[in-house]
Amino acid sequence: MSIFQHPLLFIFFSFLLCPVASLPGANGPPKEVKSGHCTFWNGRYVTAKLIETAADCQAAAKVLGLPGTVNTGIWSYEVPPGCGWYPANGGGSLRFNTNKRSTAECKDGIYSYMCLCVDLCPIGNYQNEESSKTCKSCRPGTYNDETGQALCKGCTAGQYSSSTTKCEGCGAGTYSGGSANAACLDCGAGQYSTGTANKACNGCGIGTYSSEVAATSSQTCQNCTIGKYNNEIGESTCRNCPAGKKSRTGASNCQPNCCHAKANYSTYEKDCNTITNVAECYQRLHHLKYTCDWNCDVTTVNMHNVLQKYLRD
Repeated sequence: MSIFQHPLLFIFFSFLLCPVASLPGANGPPKEVKSGHCTFWNGRYVTAKLIETAADCQAAAKVLGLPGTVNTGIWSYEVPPGCGWYPANGGGSLRFNTNKRSTAECKDGIYSYMCLCVDLCPIGNYQNEESSKTCKSCRPGTYNDETGQALCKGCTAGQYSSSTTKCEGCGAGTYSGGSANAACLDCGAGQYSTGTANKACNGCGIGTYSSEVAATSSQTCQNCTIGKYNNEIGESTCRNCPAGKKSRTGASNCQPNCCHAKANYSTYEKDCNTITNVAECYQRLHHLKYTCDWNCDVTTVNMHNVLQKYLRD
């Protein structure tokens, strides 16, 4: 007694045991060739090639809507190498000729065999699916400079691709990191890049800053002004020195403001603030004599032959 008591169940199991052949998609869709041979040259690029297996021959016929069951054999004439088809007996005759030395040419498919070939996807395209009728265009950030590819290549760091056939280097003021970049990014404020194929931007050094975006030179980095500082790379602005401290041009840090006006001499505070030397704190100008006090660190100074000690605030 058969285990397949129901015809539909038998058909279902037959489908599992004998799956429909599928044409590999790496080389692009199948195509009909009615003259010459499958493999031919267009300029210097091969634009089509032989179907390699009987299963792929059957799948190609199905994709192209051609009837018939494949018959494999070795023919030295009449049947071109690879996959051939012509209408016969109200259906179609599909033959897979394993003899690649056959000199028979592809014909019109009416009185002799028409060839079924694999159409190579052109540059800038790819195909990663089976039994497809078309090729796919490479996505932004990827490209193909070869025919018949299953995947596109990704642009590497420092490059981008606005076309499907090549990558280009990121120009000055821009960069790209990672891979498969469709466009380059502008360097941010506090950064710059020069040349081409920039994987990253350079940062303005400590003590400098830049508010410019997409800068193309280190000359856009400017020194922090007096009273400001930067102790990090790639800054867009400078920080203000905290109260009681000061800085010079291009400073990476602030120093204590050591020279102060003495009590009852507040009108000389600004003059005292410009002094960075202990001796000058007392002797620089006639009108500053005895008006400034040094209170930065423990320091001993000699004033009018009297030894005096001033302590840090």
